[in-house]
Amino acid sequence: MKLNLAGKIVKFFLENQSLTILILIATIIGGVGSFFSTPKQYNPTIVLPAFQVIIPYPGATADEVEKFITQELEEKISDIEGVDKIYARSIDGGQSIVTVIFEIGNKLEDAKIKLIQKIQENLDKRTFTIGEPIIKSINPEDVPILTFGFLSPKHSQNELRMLSFEIMRELRKVPKIANLEIHGGENKALRIVLDPAKLKVRKVSVQQIKKAISASNFNAFAGSLRDGKNRNLIEIAGNFQGASEAKKIIIAPGLQLQDVAKVYESYQEKTSFVKIFSTDKENKMTSKDAVFISIAKRKGSSTIEVAEKAKTALDAILQQKRFKNLIVYTFRNDGKVAQKAIGELGKNLFVSVFDSFAGAFAFSWLEIGKYSGDSNSINYFFSLFGGKFIWRKY
Repeated sequence: MKLNLAGKIVKFFLENQSLTILILIATIIGGVGSFFSTPKQYNPTIVLPAFQVIIPYPGATADEVEKFITQELEEKISDIEGVDKIYARSIDGGQSIVTVIFEIGNKLEDAKIKLIQKIQENLDKRTFTIGEPIIKSINPEDVPILTFGFLSPKHSQNELRMLSFEIMRELRKVPKIANLEIHGGENKALRIVLDPAKLKVRKVSVQQIKKAISASNFNAFAGSLRDGKNRNLIEIAGNFQGASEAKKIIIAPGLQLQDVAKVYESYQEKTSFVKIFSTDKENKMTSKDAVFISIAKRKGSSTIEVAEKAKTALDAILQQKRFKNLIVYTFRNDGKVAQKAIGELGKNLFVSVFDSFAGAFAFSWLEIGKYSGDSNSINYFFSLFGGKFIWRKY
């Protein structure tokens, strides 16, 4: 029987089985080696639409911004299909900043249209003192790859902020991370509560106290001294360190600040509200006051590598006794997303290789059956492709 080209190829490999096996092994090794040597960065086909909605409310306090803008805005935006996370800040002064992150897979243009439409539908509800909303797209390079949220049943939000600074100082040691930021809580401050009755008895005015505090809390340069070839600057450090020093500020001869006021260390007045909103199992929006640390990566570095190192470093830091009461949530981990994407890519590559191998193998058997009249070869062809279809489907 005269064989065509396909039959001759099949015959050649059947007669040279050792060579066939060597070629197959070399192909597999080459494919596996290529997969592992391929640089694995964040998969560029993954789209994570993120936007920032900024609404000005001139002259309003943080509490008023939260009540009249932020809460309403969060409620409306949470109704948009595909919204994954909402981060809100109400700033004294006033301004509402709401960051909206859509689920992976949503198209950037479609997500922005949905957000704009939802806000436009509710513009008629704002008062004339509230400004026009500004919607800004967030560049993926500026979006943090990791966001850790911290809660605690034993610490206030301000105390959590102080602990977060300690954690952030440790995380800065991790290579290739950038733009670490803390959101939530207020900074420490010294509180001075004047006693009107004592001021009246001592015949001291508030202005006198303000001048005394300003005069006792400053730094200044007092010239320089030459020591041979060296010139040394002289600085007068007049800042008081803590409440104990502030209490002893001289207001008048024989009169200290502690004689007319209570002085203690506390926190600044609340100027912003930072909350994390998410949906529960019943698809209801829930909110919690928290402090969170966001981490970005340096340009050109691997998302997976940086995320894994930062997560490992955080786990080690939290083993310290002072952090034992912290509850930590990972609200964002692009490293895990990228790892999943690469896993899907590997799976697809494997399926493609399997398809090619199975097709060539089945075609060979079909050719042999065609020229030899072996019906079992033809049956094997359909069995192989039937099984492959079922495996890919399920």
